[in-house]
Amino acid sequence: MQEAQIKRQPAAEMAVCPYLGTREDRETLFAFPSMWNCCHLSKTVSPVSLELQRTQCLTGNYVRCPVFVGGEKVKLPADYRLKYPPEKGSRRFGALFLVLALLLGAAAWMAFSGEEVSSTAAGLWSEVRAAVPIFGGASPTAPAFTPAAATPSDVSTPALIVIQPSETPYPSQTASPASTEATTPVTICGVPLDAPIASGSYQFVIHKVSEGESMDLLETRFDTTTKAIQAANYFLPVPLWVDMVIVIPLGSADLANMPAFEPYYVAGASASLEALARNLSVTADALREYNGWNSDCQVYTGWILVPRERAAP
Repeated sequence: MQEAQIKRQPAAEMAVCPYLGTREDRETLFAFPSMWNCCHLSKTVSPVSLELQRTQCLTGNYVRCPVFVGGEKVKLPADYRLKYPPEKGSRRFGALFLVLALLLGAAAWMAFSGEEVSSTAAGLWSEVRAAVPIFGGASPTAPAFTPAAATPSDVSTPALIVIQPSETPYPSQTASPASTEATTPVTICGVPLDAPIASGSYQFVIHKVSEGESMDLLETRFDTTTKAIQAANYFLPVPLWVDMVIVIPLGSADLANMPAFEPYYVAGASASLEALARNLSVTADALREYNGWNSDCQVYTGWILVPRERAAP
């Protein structure tokens, strides 16, 4: 069967998470859920659970992954990491040890009994005494069993899908040629973490959860409520994950008439609001409205709010 070749595309067209790859090479991955597929956005490159690969990493849904949305290296949540099955080697070793113990017991009984043993049994006992120090024999100079080296034909390896790297995984701003004329300042839209975003009559901040922070602490710090925080977020696990990025409304606002939001980090810079909107499956007008942007915006970079339709209760 011919291998499917996947060429890495710009972010707007990708259907595979750009941070998914093998441990040694981020640009190489298996095109199916595999224990060798790892997350390179984790602080320690770690294998990803097969279920998460199936539902997010290897589909267009990777843009909704909290780790991807964070845009920075974080500790991969335990539920996202691959859990290995228990090793079978210990069972095989136990069976081998039991057989060896039976042979040694039989040999010892024959050696210490008063009956005459056959030459074959005597030879066996001599070999046992030479191999096992507890019976007074010399220490063995070589193991009784030497595993045969595996050949390439003995090992079946799934075919790797190699992705050719593009110049950059995200749209980038092109430098303009040097000019002696005065340049017009460029208006950049997008905010850093914890910077207020004016969305109509509401204000929000995009916040990264720190070690020890809880809903109670966030309520006090941002003068809001747990109910308002839950209403503002399209995805909010409980308890909160360290390094997870969430949306927090400032003040105890009633958000019944507002959509839920996903925080999203625009890496590099995008000069096209329409292309950014297509990548996020929303309209350009919705991004402009809920992020408080006007027609002066020329470049989009940093953290933004992505409106999402609330899930039915």
